[in-house]
Amino acid sequence: MAHFGIQATPPMPPGQTDQNAWAAALQNGWISNPKVPLTQVHYLEKVTLSPPCDPLTAHTFTRRMLALPLTINGPQGSEPDGKASWWTSYFNTKATGHAKRAWVQGHLLNHHIHGPGVAENLVPITDQLNRIMEKWAEKMVKEMVLAKGFILKYQVTADWRCGMRVGKGADWQGNASKHAQAMHDALDSLQKGECLAPTSLQWEACVIQWDGHQWVDVAPVQFSGYEGIENGIFSNSWN
Repeated sequence: MAHFGIQATPPMPPGQTDQNAWAAALQNGWISNPKVPLTQVHYLEKVTLSPPCDPLTAHTFTRRMLALPLTINGPQGSEPDGKASWWTSYFNTKATGHAKRAWVQGHLLNHHIHGPGVAENLVPITDQLNRIMEKWAEKMVKEMVLAKGFILKYQVTADWRCGMRVGKGADWQGNASKHAQAMHDALDSLQKGECLAPTSLQWEACVIQWDGHQWVDVAPVQFSGYEGIENGIFSNSWN
């Protein structure tokens, strides 16, 4: 005779250290493969900018997004919600007529791999840069995680460096603090608020594994196929 009872909760897989997060993910239906842990996304650094054209406002961006680990398991991502202050104030093409610039709300973590469409995960980038990132970085990351089941460390960094002085490349906070004014001074063709856009995005990924105590790097992911992408960095464009 068959006996049916309450199905046992799958135990936490290697690398999953938060029992409450694992239980919540199971309850929410976020687990596609119970043998791998839940994606964890960290927004590690923040940049707050005030544009010279609108000095009484301040807009905060994430500089560095780290997904560690990035796995097939995680919440469903979403398209941009359109609520970021910089988007509603300046870049929304319906509101400001910036259509020729083709600005978009660029995900730091793509929405197909658990990235939410909220301000903390979005930065203003051109449609050109968004397409490059999608084709030469995100496509590979999505295939590795969703189709092939790899576990990755994936990081995307935005930089605001128009105000960078020679020899000060590591001072990201100082560079960012000067960026909006430097953009305003350097480019007389800017539309209102465009001085807030980062100068570049950089992405990097590595296959990782759990050694029983921590995540360790196994093999870096090589992004290639487009001039300027081999080192995983590409500039925003105001052309």
